Amino acid sequence: MYYASHGAEIPKQFQLQAALASKIGNSLVVAGTGFGKTHIIALLMLLEKSDSTQVFITISPLKRLQAMQVTSFLAKYGINTVAVNQDMPQNKEYWKKNIHNGAINSLQIGTAQHLIVTTEQLFKSPEGHFT
Repeated sequence: MYYASHGAEIPKQFQLQAALASKIGNSLVVAGTGFGKTHIIALLMLLEKSDSTQVFITISPLKRLQAMQVTSFLAKYGINTVAVNQDMPQNKEYWKKNIHNGAINSLQIGTAQHLIVTTEQLFKSPEGHFT
C-alpha cells in the first residue's frame, strides 16, 4: 500500500492483520465509518499476484460511495474498478470492454480487477431476470 500510494498511505496494524487473516481463511471486520475498511480491501488486492485473474467483489449500498471508491481505487492504488448498479449500461459490449475484454478467464490490461456492486444487483428482478 505504501508503494502503490507513493508513500501517501501506511496501513495500520489491524488493517494488515485483517488482510492477512483473509488470505488464510474467512474473516470478518466490524468497524464504523472512516475506520479503514477500504484499505483492507485494497491491501488484499495489492497482495494478489500481478498475473492473477482473480476478481474482487465489494458490496456497497450507496451509488455515491461506489463512484468515490471507483475513482479512489484507480487513482490511489492503480486498481481498475467498476461500479455495478442499475445505472450501468445493460449491453454485452460494455461488459466485454470494461470487465473481461471478451475472455472471462483472461485478465488483460484495462480489465477490472474489482467490482463494487449494489445489493440490488445480487438478486433476481421481480420479473425473474438476473440483473
